[in-house]
Amino acid sequence: DVADPTNPIYKGMLSIDGDYNTSRLVDGKLLLMSEYYFSIKNVDYDDPSTYVPTVTRDGEDSLLTMDEIFAPQGVNSSRYTIVASIDINSCEITGANGLLNFTNSVYVSENNVYVTRNYSETKELSGNTKISEEMTDIAVLGYTEDGLERRVITLSGTVLNQYSMDELDGYLRVVTSTSKFDYVSGGMLSAPARRISSASLYIVDLSNCTTIASVENFAPEGE
Repeated sequence: DVADPTNPIYKGMLSIDGDYNTSRLVDGKLLLMSEYYFSIKNVDYDDPSTYVPTVTRDGEDSLLTMDEIFAPQGVNSSRYTIVASIDINSCEITGANGLLNFTNSVYVSENNVYVTRNYSETKELSGNTKISEEMTDIAVLGYTEDGLERRVITLSGTVLNQYSMDELDGYLRVVTSTSKFDYVSGGMLSAPARRISSASLYIVDLSNCTTIASVENFAPEGE
């Protein structure tokens, strides 16, 4: 407490696993984010501490619970983004989330934390034609009295960085770089992939995390 600059007062200490990413203070709550990596080769499934992050609760380190961890389909990384909500008056963690595989971009607004992950999705069309599309999941963590509420938004394309996302009046505006590959496969031969690159804008209603408007693939060819 440095309210009196001539007499700083130590209030307490707590910790979360991982390397510091970013933080934000809102109405007496500190949002603290870190990136935590675990080694696949050292995982012992009989010992959750080898792959589950820990945070300080009631003065002791404790593993995140199952409800506090989100692992999407198609996990391809052993890295978490950990988000902890801390009451700076009591110096206690009031909520925590471990987002496995969400390590691309973090954007913190006045009301929410947004953490992204990129992945590829392949779909089979008619005539042995397949299309591979770059996708983004955005985990939305809202501040609540009890801690953090988690929801997930899925959009086409990849989010370049936190400056490609902006929250305003209950809506999230997101610009993504879109990339699609289509090709024909069959037998021993596959036709060369054709890449289609562009950019898209999405407007998401945060009350239900649905896309209410979009301008898709608006970038000039080659940009």
